[in-house]
Amino acid sequence: MSVGMEQTPFLKDLVCSDRKLREKALESLTKYLTSGRQFSELELLKIWKGLFFCMWHTDRPVPQQRLARELAALLQPLSSLADSSPYRTFLIAFWTTMCREWPGIDALRLDKFLRLVRFMIRSSLANLGSPPNEELLTFDIDLIDDMLMERDTRIRTPVPDGLKYHIMDVWVDELGSLDQESDSWGRTELLSPLVTVEKKGKNKTIRGRASDALEDERLRPWASEATKTGAIDIDQGSNGSSDEGEWGGLGD
Repeated sequence: MSVGMEQTPFLKDLVCSDRKLREKALESLTKYLTSGRQFSELELLKIWKGLFFCMWHTDRPVPQQRLARELAALLQPLSSLADSSPYRTFLIAFWTTMCREWPGIDALRLDKFLRLVRFMIRSSLANLGSPPNEELLTFDIDLIDDMLMERDTRIRTPVPDGLKYHIMDVWVDELGSLDQESDSWGRTELLSPLVTVEKKGKNKTIRGRASDALEDERLRPWASEATKTGAIDIDQGSNGSSDEGEWGGLGD
């Protein structure tokens, strides 16, 4: 792009108090993203940098929540495209931006970005619709798994621990809110990021957080099914062998 997307009028209008201007800006951005062109990761990183600062400069809880919902909703038209690459690249650019910018978010602004992450995960799980979009769900799950395990296959920037913990908390909340009867697709797959971290996480703290998440009462129906397939061994647990060589503190 010849100019930075963060300087374009429709991004500025996303935080405008005029509802018509804001809706027009969102419509323009949606049309741009779903135009059928192939976006490079750099192009979408520029867009997400602009969107990040739109959120940064948005004051008051109601406008913040509205903008977070609108940005997360951009995933839905992208998920409907025959070519899934814009969806994939858009989501990679979002998470890369969050990882890069997270350490610089001050306490007064943190809540609105926590909410944005929550809404983005919720929007990605909308792929569980009827019928489920298994291709995009598999991509979403693999992307979460890569971030929690800090693999650099897609997100080639360090993932802050605070962001990892929030992702796990939101993942549990969102899975726990799904209809346990109708949303039966890939329960083992949806739990797999937490299972992987519990078994192979880089340190004892994150393995413990994953273990606590898997024991959450809301996930018991999911964990029960995963246990039947062998993905989780509730009786034995999976933290013990991973702690070899890691100092456990002073004894009692």
